[in-house]
Amino acid sequence: MNHPTKTIIAAACLMLANQTATASVFGDLYQVRTEVSARDASTLEQAFEDAMAVVLTRVTGTRQDDQTEEIEAILARARDYIQQFGYIDSRTLLVSFDGQAINRRLGELGLPVWGQERPATLIWLVLTDERGRREILAAEDLGPVAENLKETASQRGVPIIIPLMDAEDQRAIDVSDLRGVFADSILSASERYDADAVLVGTARANRRTEADEPVYRVSWTLFFAGEEQSWRGDLAGGIDHAADEFATVLAAIDSQNSGRQLVLVRGIGDLEAYGRVSLYLESLSLVNSVAVDRVHGDDVLFSLELRSGPDRLASAINLGKVLFLDDSDYPVAMLGTIVYRYRQ
Repeated sequence: MNHPTKTIIAAACLMLANQTATASVFGDLYQVRTEVSARDASTLEQAFEDAMAVVLTRVTGTRQDDQTEEIEAILARARDYIQQFGYIDSRTLLVSFDGQAINRRLGELGLPVWGQERPATLIWLVLTDERGRREILAAEDLGPVAENLKETASQRGVPIIIPLMDAEDQRAIDVSDLRGVFADSILSASERYDADAVLVGTARANRRTEADEPVYRVSWTLFFAGEEQSWRGDLAGGIDHAADEFATVLAAIDSQNSGRQLVLVRGIGDLEAYGRVSLYLESLSLVNSVAVDRVHGDDVLFSLELRSGPDRLASAINLGKVLFLDDSDYPVAMLGTIVYRYRQ
């Protein structure tokens, strides 16, 4: 490319800098609300550490149940990474951390970093009460089950969708489809939500006394990246397990032997499309840098320097819905080049 063209493209990227390229937006991975019992110094320091633990779980994709020495060292210095904090009310503290500094430190320690590629996860959940009555959890439900799912999703940094259960959903799916985990019916009913993953649960309530809140045991099934897997657990265990699976695909550890991957994107017809694709590729946590190798008509060949091996790159790219795999027999000059088409 000549210099004037580079200047125009840079301007296009700047114009699009505030637009979100990914399909699923969790919010700020590095911002946490935490409850406090007092405002003294020791309580505040513990709140900072608790908030940092949430951030590290979100960003590494690893639950902090068994903390390593490296993680403990970061937690002990949580205050050093704070950009700002303030009280939302008398009991709730909002803490914002420096994401770049945290990611840099995780990279130095050889720990994984999971960036903005967050699969939007649709949850179909059948609830069976003590009397055997069954219902499918709906978006308008505000009870403890919905709150449990939302809180766990926030802790793990996973955007979730709870179905509307309006007339369209009721025509498309019923309790028997979900209890039987009939994949065709479930995935067909899920299409309207444009989710990246589908999590199906059948839950039965138990409680020791009438005064106790019910405890749910759940059979979970996850549909993600063309695969299906099932397990049993509690309400939180559905999202926790799903987040663990997402992280195995999307979280990257810096590797000196990561190398370069060529990605040919077809159908880039104008500077706006070019800027959107460039910003999207740069946003991927698996990618260190993006450069243009060559341009021919509406086809742009990008050269990606990766933080880890290229085997997980396709899964990360597909989540954003900016590009889709071009399965035509398009000739490429360089062996191993991945070919995509821009989604207009």
